[in-house]
Amino acid sequence: MESPKVLKKMRLFGALTPAELLKVAEVVKSRKCKQGRTIIHERKQGASIYVVKKGELKVTHLVRGKRRELGTVCAGQHFGELSFIDKKPRSASVYAAEDSELLVITRKTFDKLLESTPQLQAKLLQALLEDVCQKLRERVSSLDFELSDLLPISVFEMDRLRNITFANRTGLDFFGYSQKDFEKGLKALGIFAPEHRERARRSIRKILSGEDPGVEEYSAIRKDGSSFTVIVHWDAIATEGKTAGFRLTLVDITERKRSEESLLRLQKAVETMNIGVCITDTEGKILYANPAEAEMHGYGPRELIGQSARTFAPLAIWNSANLHRIKEMKSWRREGINIRKDGSIFPVQLISEAVSSIDGQLIGLVTTCEDISERKLIEQMKNDLIALVSHELKTPLASIISSLTLIEDTQEPEISEHSRNLIEIALRNSKQMARLVNDLLDLEKIKSGKMNVRMEPLELTSFVEKALETNGPYARQFRVKVVLNGRLPGLLVKADSDRLMQVMTNLLSNAVKFSPPNDCVSVALSSYDKSLRVAVTDHGPGIPEEMRSRIFERFAPIRVLEERQRKGTGLGLSISKALIGMMGGTIGFETKGNEGTTFYFDLPKYPSE
Repeated sequence: MESPKVLKKMRLFGALTPAELLKVAEVVKSRKCKQGRTIIHERKQGASIYVVKKGELKVTHLVRGKRRELGTVCAGQHFGELSFIDKKPRSASVYAAEDSELLVITRKTFDKLLESTPQLQAKLLQALLEDVCQKLRERVSSLDFELSDLLPISVFEMDRLRNITFANRTGLDFFGYSQKDFEKGLKALGIFAPEHRERARRSIRKILSGEDPGVEEYSAIRKDGSSFTVIVHWDAIATEGKTAGFRLTLVDITERKRSEESLLRLQKAVETMNIGVCITDTEGKILYANPAEAEMHGYGPRELIGQSARTFAPLAIWNSANLHRIKEMKSWRREGINIRKDGSIFPVQLISEAVSSIDGQLIGLVTTCEDISERKLIEQMKNDLIALVSHELKTPLASIISSLTLIEDTQEPEISEHSRNLIEIALRNSKQMARLVNDLLDLEKIKSGKMNVRMEPLELTSFVEKALETNGPYARQFRVKVVLNGRLPGLLVKADSDRLMQVMTNLLSNAVKFSPPNDCVSVALSSYDKSLRVAVTDHGPGIPEEMRSRIFERFAPIRVLEERQRKGTGLGLSISKALIGMMGGTIGFETKGNEGTTFYFDLPKYPSE
């Protein structure tokens, strides 16, 4: 078998490079290939398998596990070429006829060149070059169409009658058309929204007159009628110097438009906010400031850009420790004092959020700044009023209560039954007013940090029993029974007995007020790993959904109490939460509509484990 000769005479374009051809020939020669001998040549995109059989070479190409028979080549026969740009593998014989034709023209022309005169050789060479160039142009044009199927953009070509003569696969798929739709005929202007078709006609007229219409934005229409936004680039298709048609390249920018609109809405919202917004880098250099931020500090709209935020916000946000804290917590909230351009100062509340890069590096801060001068003034006025009223009322109320109590206890016969009822009402209202004054004073002490707690070990069970005994008369006024479930003899907590009694009174009085007549309020004690719990449960209407998030705020429960026609200050739960917190514990509640509510507090065991 003359295998090496066969290989040397073969013309393989694309399937093997000259070096690879020699390599296969050497392998065949060294192994003295017999009939059916197989040679596998590994390539980057797969493997070429060559089988020598009866003086022929059978070639198979293997790509991603798929095997394709590419044909059999005899001595001196052109085989073809492989392409790795297609979405789907194709036979290597696609261009074989064209390549063979090109080779035949070349061979015949060179044969004539060898036999002709120099003058004729020049003419033949010119003809050869024209033929070769024409063939190459046709091949490049065909390759352009194939490459266009791989592009993520829509490409259409149309003739001067506005008929679409070419559409890449992306374009057909994106507009919802099939190959059959294309073969039946599509009008180029039909892909545009009716209101934009005249613009498309103007662009065509510009191209015909030699102008460049540039890149324009259009509203396009899919086959199903849905619309989307595209940008279109127009090109002329010239043949022999004349415009034979037009090429349209369309890029869908729907998502970009949505993003731009969202950003525009966000920018408008930020620009119209009455709270300052400032974007800085990690060094405090201002990259953006909205009008409220500039006006708040006495600057013009663009005057802050490029300045250091430290000039008006001396609070040390930008030191390394705070930047690390902001990055870890993602946000940073604090009140501070800022400086206006004229040197005056004002209180602000700052909230900073970290801005990180894709790789997680801190690159800046977004800070909101709210002028809280008015709020601080109102708070101060309120605190002054509370302090004034509380102190001015406390002494007179004490005298009134003492006098009314003395009169109520007297047995003088000249005091009529009607008068005694009036005295009882006056005394009850005076005591209610005294509780309100005391609660206001307690709140003032808690807020100012002047509330003192005297911590001491307390045996919890005996303490709760005493609290139930103290509040028993109040419960009997509403015909409600209070019972203790579960005792923890010998277990201690460390607390202030007076303040803890104040908490128990608040919780028990609330439970009694919201219990139906002849019902029962239960108090349960339970032990956990490191804490003891006291839970007070009633069977009342429960806490409304809208009140639950602010039940421990000052005056929040007043509306509910008034609906129940029960009197109270609306401060008990707020004070109770603060007192339990000062004693190292926590307080919470569980509630169900029309089933009741359980308020509970946990205190650490003593000695702590």
